[in-house]
Amino acid sequence: MSRNDTTFADISRVFGPTGSEYLFICLLGDFKVISLTTGRQVVRMEDPSIRSDDDDDEDEGYRGCTIRTDELPLEENSQVSVLSTNGKMHAIFHSPNSGTVMYVEFEDENVKATRRQMWKLYDRLEPEKKRLMPAELRVDTLTSDLGDKQHPSVAMRSIILEMMDKAIQLSHKAKYTNEQKDDFMLWDRVNNYKPLEQPINSGNILTGP
Repeated sequence: MSRNDTTFADISRVFGPTGSEYLFICLLGDFKVISLTTGRQVVRMEDPSIRSDDDDDEDEGYRGCTIRTDELPLEENSQVSVLSTNGKMHAIFHSPNSGTVMYVEFEDENVKATRRQMWKLYDRLEPEKKRLMPAELRVDTLTSDLGDKQHPSVAMRSIILEMMDKAIQLSHKAKYTNEQKDDFMLWDRVNNYKPLEQPINSGNILTGP
């Protein structure tokens, strides 16, 4: 976090849905957020008591988030820190003159179709303009938990086999018994790891070089 007597700023981690870092700025009690990918302001403060008709003209080109000053009363020397975790970004505000800590939570509320369109748009960019950050440097809104702590390739293979089982039952118009399901699960636990045997042995992962 960088700061001087009147300005405090912090940068978020890469936000998964947009692929951008964001610059959070506090300047004399005014809070704003700027995208470091587009350079556009995406969050601003607004005082409803001094709003004028001229503001309506400025709003035409603004498509970001607006926070009312009476909902987020900041001191002139308020400091801002960004916490990126659990698929959300949190702006935390604190001031040496006050014992109060306030925070604003930002999260992605786009529906699945909108997220898909955004990915398609990103995929059309020129290769030199693409920048997909590693997962450990991103804050993603969607995560996947592997069941039973399995290797990712084993978990994916299990999902495919499960889909095949459902298709077979549907085509034969019959369902597996509980005993059959238990047998299949036991078979999967053992045989789904067999394709990993060769790369493990060839890479000396267990024995070392």
